Amino acid sequence: MQEYKDSYMTTHGGLIVPGIYTFQNAVEGAKGKTEKWEKEVGSFYANVNLDYKNYLFLNLTGRMDKSSTLPINNNTYFYPSVSLSGVISDMFDISSVFSYLRARASYARVGGDLDPYQLKSAYITGDLWNGQTPLYTNDELKDANIKPEFSSSAEFGVDARFFNNRLGFDFCYFFAKDGPQIFSLSTPSSSGYETRLVNGLTYKRRGIELTLTANPVQTNDFSWNISGNISKSHRYLEKIYEDIQNYGYIRKGERADQIWVQDFMYDPDGQVIYKDGLPVRDPIKKHIGNYDPDFIFGFHNQFRFKNVTVSFSLDGNISGKIYNEIAMNLWKSGRHEDSDNEWRLADWEAYKANPEGYGISYKGTFVAPGVVVTGGELKRDADGNVISDTRTFAPNTTPVLYQAWAGSSNSYYRTESQTYQSRTYVKLRDVTITYNLPSSLLKKIGLLRTASISVVGRNLLYLSKADFLDLDQFTDASSALQTPSTRNFGININATF
Repeated sequence: MQEYKDSYMTTHGGLIVPGIYTFQNAVEGAKGKTEKWEKEVGSFYANVNLDYKNYLFLNLTGRMDKSSTLPINNNTYFYPSVSLSGVISDMFDISSVFSYLRARASYARVGGDLDPYQLKSAYITGDLWNGQTPLYTNDELKDANIKPEFSSSAEFGVDARFFNNRLGFDFCYFFAKDGPQIFSLSTPSSSGYETRLVNGLTYKRRGIELTLTANPVQTNDFSWNISGNISKSHRYLEKIYEDIQNYGYIRKGERADQIWVQDFMYDPDGQVIYKDGLPVRDPIKKHIGNYDPDFIFGFHNQFRFKNVTVSFSLDGNISGKIYNEIAMNLWKSGRHEDSDNEWRLADWEAYKANPEGYGISYKGTFVAPGVVVTGGELKRDADGNVISDTRTFAPNTTPVLYQAWAGSSNSYYRTESQTYQSRTYVKLRDVTITYNLPSSLLKKIGLLRTASISVVGRNLLYLSKADFLDLDQFTDASSALQTPSTRNFGININATF
């Protein structure tokens, strides 16, 4: 049994004394409200592990849930998992080629239910108004026969090593199906509802991951070990609901991480079109890329010479885009470092000289590179494809205030197409230098079996095309705000007795 309670209070009628935010200071007193949700899930779980001659392994699991938040005829659902792996190098004599060879495969399915009270529409009470408690209905049409939602995944992999384990790779192909989900489908408002709860939305994710390991040099005094990893995966929209072909801007079969944004209007040569000195935004959104990286990679190197070991790690992303909210807000507030220029200085000097005429008699000095439309017409279809274009153009010559061009609500750098930046980055994750005390010295000390001292540095180098962001902190399409990244140095001393 799960139980949720939510209690809160609000002030009414404003505050008696401005600036004192207490319930006792409310003109009409405080109004309280308590909400309670209950949910019960009964589960049965079974697990079987089988091992044949210590080289063939089978694991089976099964779980059955019965949820109080689903309809009686659909409230019980089963989801299993199975994994099989075999050490082929132990089954057969293949030592002439492989030092070790293992194959694996797995499949898993997971079921899900609803939050409480989602099967039927009910009246909802609102806050007091004019001494009365208003009631209103939910704008979502419920489905009393909704089914559980499911997600499933499968993985196939091979782990192979050669030359007495001095060279190896681990390759994995994985596939995931997320759905049919329970989701809110948009409905014509003429129905009396905005959405309806249905089963249907289904995504698929496919990907690969490859890890390489090598020991190119191994002597008594010197060794070199390398490992590298690269992975690639993308999510695709497989099905929406019945015969619906697109979900927002994304069509069935296409990548689900597409980025559609508002961009500028351009002339046939790619120059931005201006009106009254400011860029003209295109009313039709444009696909500018995807937010998932094309590849995620990591690399580790370790060198040992006698008692000294040096290691370092690199990792990063290749391609993809992210919404840089920090850069946008810096332009919005006029604090971006690139806004410190001669045009903004001229605007400031003009304001100091004549505050009343600022923006009226004085319009600014910045003239953006681009064109203005002098005649003709552009005709496009609903998807933005050009049917005909008879427009004529001339260079933009209208001066404006620099902040109006760069950071106001309809400005250049606050347009979405300019705020998305590349996710590509490379980070020197860490560097470690370790000295192991020689055994001859340890024998003289007498108390220690092993001892070492290490100097460690983390986040030593970061290369990125995105301004003001540590892309390592973000996996979604937007950056939001972030905790500043730090560069760390330390000394580690390890000893065993």
